[in-house]
Amino acid sequence: MKLIVGLGNGFLLRSSRHGVGAMMIEELATMLSLEWSLYPSLGAYVAMADAAVLVWPLSLYNLSGYVVSRCARRFEIEEINVIVVHDDIELKAGVIKSLRGGSHRGNRGVMSCEVLVGTTFERLRIGVGPRPAGRDWAGVASFVSQPLPPRDLDAVQKAWHDSDLVAEFRRQL
Repeated sequence: MKLIVGLGNGFLLRSSRHGVGAMMIEELATMLSLEWSLYPSLGAYVAMADAAVLVWPLSLYNLSGYVVSRCARRFEIEEINVIVVHDDIELKAGVIKSLRGGSHRGNRGVMSCEVLVGTTFERLRIGVGPRPAGRDWAGVASFVSQPLPPRDLDAVQKAWHDSDLVAEFRRQL
């Protein structure tokens, strides 16, 4: 059983760059004709499939680890079977890369998951960049809070629908 979590800010900034993980989990649930159910004790919407539990956290992005941790415990899923889908400003819009372990690269939602879940979960990094020049925290926070431009959203959705990763989910689920 897999736990597939799409990071976002719940209903806040839903169409922002930081919301792309949750957007793609919604897309996956729709593709698989799954229904969402609210689990208030987990702080998330959950969609159940035969081989996976899809999770849309309602927490703030930077606190996502709490939801991921509670869901993993509730559904008895080991860290190695957790997949976290999140935005990555280092990747061009529409690029999707998979990574197991490694650095959180300054992504505070992923950092929260590492602290509360562990470091061996898989990450599906969805490009929403390129990031603005410099590493100024306020500038990056502003950038990821902005709506994803339509051209970039189209690139992300096309890459998601065409990806081997989604095809694999469809086969396994």
